[in-house]
Amino acid sequence: MSKRTSRSRSRKSSKTARRKSSKTARRRKSSKTARRRKSKSRSGKKRKLNPALKKWVKASQQARKELGIEGFYAIKKGTPLYKRTREIYDN
Repeated sequence: MSKRTSRSRSRKSSKTARRKSSKTARRRKSSKTARRRKSKSRSGKKRKLNPALKKWVKASQQARKELGIEGFYAIKKGTPLYKRTREIYDN
């Protein structure tokens, strides 16, 4: 029985040591798509690094408004939404 308690203690101490060195809950946020916790700094960097993505998202939002599309609609090549988004994105 003493072996079990010593093992559980060592595991517990290693877990707390890992938690102390890792990012705290305050520095994390949940992602919308995967429902996982991500660091705020990493998430912010991804958004800042890709301005083309931001431009594409704005273009697709504008195209959705113009076409009156609500809810899920796949933006596949050849669809009216894709064509309109591409026109706005290229201008």
